[in-house]
Amino acid sequence: MLNLHDKSYLCLDIGTHSVSGVAFRISGGRIAGQSIYSFESNDTTLAIKHVVEHLESELKERFDSAFITGNFGRTKYRMTTLRKNWAKEHKIKNEDISNMADIVTKSEEDMIPLHIVPLRYDADDFQNIATPVGQSAHSMSAIFGTIFASNAGLQNMREAALSANITVNEVFDVSFLLAHTVRPKKENSLIIDLGSDATTVSLWTVRGPVFYQRLDAGQSVLTDLLATHFNLSWDMANKIKCENISTEHSEMARFTPASNNHDFTKADVNNIIMPALEDIIKDARITSSSAIDKYNPTQIYITGGGANIVGIEDIILSRFNNIPVKNLGSQAASGALASYLWNYIRPLAIKGAKRFDFVNSTLKNMLKMFKKKPKQKFIPIMPSTLAFNMKDNATYLKFQSAGITMIHVDILDGLFVDDVYGGVDDLKYIRTKSNAHLNVHLMCESPDAWIKDTIDAGADTLTISIESRGAKQAWELLKKSKVRKGIAIRADTPLSELKPYLKDADEVLVMSIIPGAIGRPFIPESIRRIESLAAVRRKHKLKFKISVDGGIVPDTAKLCWRAGADFLVAGSYLKNAVDFPLAVNELLQK
Repeated sequence: MLNLHDKSYLCLDIGTHSVSGVAFRISGGRIAGQSIYSFESNDTTLAIKHVVEHLESELKERFDSAFITGNFGRTKYRMTTLRKNWAKEHKIKNEDISNMADIVTKSEEDMIPLHIVPLRYDADDFQNIATPVGQSAHSMSAIFGTIFASNAGLQNMREAALSANITVNEVFDVSFLLAHTVRPKKENSLIIDLGSDATTVSLWTVRGPVFYQRLDAGQSVLTDLLATHFNLSWDMANKIKCENISTEHSEMARFTPASNNHDFTKADVNNIIMPALEDIIKDARITSSSAIDKYNPTQIYITGGGANIVGIEDIILSRFNNIPVKNLGSQAASGALASYLWNYIRPLAIKGAKRFDFVNSTLKNMLKMFKKKPKQKFIPIMPSTLAFNMKDNATYLKFQSAGITMIHVDILDGLFVDDVYGGVDDLKYIRTKSNAHLNVHLMCESPDAWIKDTIDAGADTLTISIESRGAKQAWELLKKSKVRKGIAIRADTPLSELKPYLKDADEVLVMSIIPGAIGRPFIPESIRRIESLAAVRRKHKLKFKISVDGGIVPDTAKLCWRAGADFLVAGSYLKNAVDFPLAVNELLQK
C-alpha cells in the first residue's frame, strides 16, 4: 500500500533582488530531508532557476510547482464591518460567513485578497463570539481584516515563476506567515518587514491583524543615495551598502576603506545612508503609533533585507519605546512558509503513516483476538452522544473496537440551550446496550427536575451546568445521591463561580466551545482555565477530576492534557474518523 502523504514541497520567497527557497521531503509522517538556498540577482527568473536547480540537486527531486511569498508590489489592508439581517430567526451556517467573505473579495479594485481573517462576530445577544455558526439569531455582524495584493504584482510574480518552469500553488503574505509560525498565538506582536522596495508594519493580536501598513520607502532608498552620491552603478552601490552599513559608531570606521577600489570610507557610507534608515524607522513608528497605543504589543519581530544591518535592533528598540525586539533574519519568510505548510500537512501526513502501519498490522491483531484478553485498559476519552446515532448497533461496536470505557451523554431541554436532544428514555436505551460508565451532562434550565429519573435510568456521573437557574437546588440533591457529582462551566463564566461546588465535586467539566451543538471551534482561553483549575486542585488537595468538552482534535487534546485535564469529550473528530480506534489513539497522545 502506498503512503499518499510521502511527497516533497518547494517554498520560495521571491524578493526584488533575491530569491530564497526551502524544500522538504515527507516520508512516514516525518520530514525526511530538507534544504535551504538563496541567490541574489535583479533577474527574478534567473534567481528562481538557480534556487530551484540547487534544491532539486540537494533533495534529488524534480519540482514543477511551488508555494510563494515575497514582494508582490503594492499591498493594502482593510478592516471591513458587515451586517446581515433576517426577517425571522435564522440558524447561522458556514454559508452565511462565506457570503460575507465574498463581499470582501470584491471591495478593492485591481487588488486580490491574500488573506481574509475574521476578527469578530456578533449575533443578537451573543457579543464578540469565536464563531456564530450554529447560533439562531435575527441578525449577525462580522469584522474581517483583509490583506490585499496588487493584481499586477501577483501576475508579474507568476510570470517570472512560469518562465522558470514553476507554477504557483498558493501565495502568502510575509507578515501573515510570521504571525502564524513565529509568534505565540496569544501575544500581541508588531512585525516589521524591512524589504527592498518597501517597509511593511503590521500588528497582530490573538484574533488576527488589527493594523497593516506598507510604506513605500525600503532598503533600496539607501542604495539609491550611495549610487547618486558616489556616482556608482546600482549593483556596486548595493554591494558597498551591504558590506559597510552599521548603526554602531566606530572611530576606526573613519579610516577603513569601504572598498579596495574606492577612496571613501565606511564612515562616509554610513554618514550618507544612516539618516535615511532612521527616517524609515521613524515613519514606521509614527504610522503604527495609534495601533501600538491601543493594543500594547509586547514583542517586535523584524525581517527582510534590513534585518541584516548591524545594530538594527537598537534603533528599533529606541524608536519603539523599548518594546523587546527579535531579529528573525533576512530569510525568515521562506522558513516561515515551510513551517506554515508543514503545520498544515503534518496531521494528514502522520495520519497517513499511522494508517499505513495499522493496515499492515491488522492480521497480527486479529490473531491476538483468540488469545486470552487482558484486563480492559481505562480510556479517558468519552465519545459524545451528540455526534453518534445511539440507536444504531454499529455505534456500540465501534466504541468497543477502541476499548471505550466512558460515554458522554448529553441531555438538552431546549431552554438552557436552543436545541432539544436526548432524554431519560434515550439514557435507558444506552444503558441496555453498553456497560460503559455513562457520564451524563444535563444542559437543562431546571436540572433538579431531572436528577432522580436520570439516576434511575443508569447515570454513573451526573453533571449539571452552573449557569442553570436550578443549579443550587440540583447540587444539594446530587450531594445526597450515590452517583459521581459533576459541575459544568461555560467559557464565558468566571471560574470564581465554581468556588461553592469544588469541595464536594467529583468532576469539573470545562466547556471549551459555546455549548449546544457539535463541530464548533475550540476556544483557546480554555487552556488557561484548565491550568487554573489544576492549580486550585493541587493547592487545596481537592479530589475533583477535570474533563473538557468541545473542539477536541489531536492538537487541542495535547494542550488539554498538558494543562491538567483528566478526561476529554470528543464528538465531530471521532464521528468523521475513517479509522475510529486510530482516532481515539491520536487523542490519547500527550
